[in-house]
Amino acid sequence: MFPTYQIASIPRDQARAYIEAHHYLRTCPRAPTVALGLWHGPDLLGVALIGVSCSEAARAFPFGAAHTARILELTRFHVRDGTPKNTESWFLAGVRRRLDRRLWGLLAFADPSAGHVGTVYQASNALYLGQTRARRAYRDSAGRTHSDRQGKHTLSAATATACGWTVVTQPPKHRYLFLLGGPLQRHYVRRALRVPVLPYPAPPATAGRWSNLVAALVAALAAADHHYAGDRLARHYARRLGWSPPRPAAPAPVDGRPTRRRLGNGSTAAPPPIPRAARTLCA
Repeated sequence: MFPTYQIASIPRDQARAYIEAHHYLRTCPRAPTVALGLWHGPDLLGVALIGVSCSEAARAFPFGAAHTARILELTRFHVRDGTPKNTESWFLAGVRRRLDRRLWGLLAFADPSAGHVGTVYQASNALYLGQTRARRAYRDSAGRTHSDRQGKHTLSAATATACGWTVVTQPPKHRYLFLLGGPLQRHYVRRALRVPVLPYPAPPATAGRWSNLVAALVAALAAADHHYAGDRLARHYARRLGWSPPRPAAPAPVDGRPTRRRLGNGSTAAPPPIPRAARTLCA
């Protein structure tokens, strides 16, 4: 699909310069990492940094403390704008193929404060494991954000303040996990997960548009009350999208007998039977 692109290891200094110039954090982790670059001839179009997470709890989260050595973290990932469609997922797949097959998983995080929801990870079939907890971070005079974990050490607020850094709260991030190895290994590794796999989060703007669309559809079909099959179909898709429209209240009985459904034309006759095809579609 991308015959002119190549994935190759690059020196750490070159990867650091690229990340500081293009990544939104403008910082490179100090923990030992493997740096892979996406090349198009002499041009470096992307960088992926992989290393051991500084947090023991993050490594133990998917499979427990006994298997932390089998987990790595995608600490930085960036591809320049203007590349062909699906370049990010192609690059990410190539990065995973170059990892040791004795590993079980690769963790990746998406920062909602930067407008990221993990779309590339979702397109690459990563497992969504929920959100992390909010934690303390520091911002330097250049506006760059630094984690409170610096290598094997935790930076205190007093030390950061003495360096001229400001204490900030880092919001929760989306946590994704890529299972590594062949199909059989991925099957058994997934069974070893100690946490549930959750549905993918949707971008807030997209979720709002879908909710508004479904709400308008249900309202229109409720106004045309005779379209009973369409009303059920709209409610079915509303539930699929996580939006529960209120059901209309049943009419009050008259003389102890239930009132018949009132149609849109003002008649009180019973609604026509739903065709078999519509009943199958709305089931």
